[in-house]
Amino acid sequence: DPLTGLNHKEYISLKLEEEFKKARRYTNPLSVLLVDVEDYEELTRAHGKPVAHEILLEVAGIFLCESRDVDSAGRVGEARFILLLPNTDLAGARIMAERVFQQVCTRRVRSGDKDIPIRVSVGIAALPSDDVATVAEFLERALKGLRAARNMGGNRICSWSDSAKAGDQK
Repeated sequence: DPLTGLNHKEYISLKLEEEFKKARRYTNPLSVLLVDVEDYEELTRAHGKPVAHEILLEVAGIFLCESRDVDSAGRVGEARFILLLPNTDLAGARIMAERVFQQVCTRRVRSGDKDIPIRVSVGIAALPSDDVATVAEFLERALKGLRAARNMGGNRICSWSDSAKAGDQK
């Protein structure tokens, strides 16, 4: 991605497909974090693109600092990121999500005389799972976790299992 220096959407999609196949074949754990910057469009309108881009750079920098060599981070939307965590179960993914989340919560971006806090919602999905047969189903699980985080007010972490408990079965 030219702005953030993270992997672009096409590469990360191929990497996810590869890691998913390995995890299913060898029954290794695999987790994915989907991270959305909260209120990105409003921040862009209120403070301008340079401030919004600085927010994206802060989040990308946290991924680069917190992730392991085997992890893969990418930007998959205007303000959406993905972090692939090979050989990481749900408990390990929650630990990584908390590390990233805590780092994000401490960051501020300057806009004029204001310090703008960065808020993110995080959705988690993890393998192995008997009822996930495709990458699309795997990503849908992470997306359901992300939706649940947003539905609970945002700026939090939820897994697919959390979203199922919250009644998000869309």
